Amino acid sequence: MYFAWIGFYTLMLIPASIVGVGCFIYGAATFSSNIPANDICEKDGIGGEVMCPQCDVKCPYWYLYESCLYSKNTYLFDNPATVFFAIFMAAWASIFLELWQRQQSVLAWDWDVQNFEDEESVRPAYEVSATEVRIGHVTGEEFAKVPYWKSGLSKMLSFISLFFLLALVLASVFGVILYRVVIGIVLYTSDNDVLRYNSNLITSVTASLINLVVIVVMGKIYRVLAIWFTNLECPRTFTEYENSFTFKMFLFQFVNYYSSLVYVAFFKGRFYGYPAEMKYNIFNYRLEQCDPAGCMMELVIQLAIIMVGKQVLNNFMEIALPLVIS
Repeated sequence: MYFAWIGFYTLMLIPASIVGVGCFIYGAATFSSNIPANDICEKDGIGGEVMCPQCDVKCPYWYLYESCLYSKNTYLFDNPATVFFAIFMAAWASIFLELWQRQQSVLAWDWDVQNFEDEESVRPAYEVSATEVRIGHVTGEEFAKVPYWKSGLSKMLSFISLFFLLALVLASVFGVILYRVVIGIVLYTSDNDVLRYNSNLITSVTASLINLVVIVVMGKIYRVLAIWFTNLECPRTFTEYENSFTFKMFLFQFVNYYSSLVYVAFFKGRFYGYPAEMKYNIFNYRLEQCDPAGCMMELVIQLAIIMVGKQVLNNFMEIALPLVIS
């Protein structure tokens, strides 16, 4: 069923990718007519406005036109067609779910597994751990069951460990945020014009790479722990086993993958004062803010590095590494 879902999902991505490429082409075609970006890039106009320093010590004043490259590249991904693409993807997600449910029913009928869960046999590991004998309320027959104290204790231990690791993931995101703040200040106060001009880009790329390493390492560690905790819970059937394991992995991987993206998309630059009153800081460092063109380009960079980097790593582990070893 997994490979059937992958094939169906890949097929459904074709119209979504076509619409996405079309929106990108629209942004590239109307690239030169973007009035806000043109105003920012005009040195003798709005772009010549002097901006406040990026930090409190040693950071120089700068001009708005220094954000020209960011503002132009942002338009490629954030243009009027993006609104249409967002509406299309919302409708696409609903249609995909409905069509997949239909396809799943068709496959279950073709494979004769409609009542698989009702006819599913008990896992051998469950039979070994089921030391209590009870009587069913409906059938009146005896059946073996894992003691409540054992299953309850294992589930409690599993969820405590899950929330601990989720807190660890959030702590790693906070560490990356602190890294971005410190490195951004160091690069922006550099005497090297190249480093100072590209400080936002360098900070975004290096922070995304660090975040990718944390995601991969934490994912590997938690997968091993999730399997161990699921075995400790000792589900009755293989379906219950897969459901328990999937729930743990989904909840953890959701926070692991998207917490940094959520920060950039919704929180970065929101908690920022003004030079006369800086209310928010981390260890006396001013919180980072978005580029005058917004955080979209930084979000694109981080999303590309995480998703493409994870895919490249998976392909290397599945294809290239076996060839190297052999």
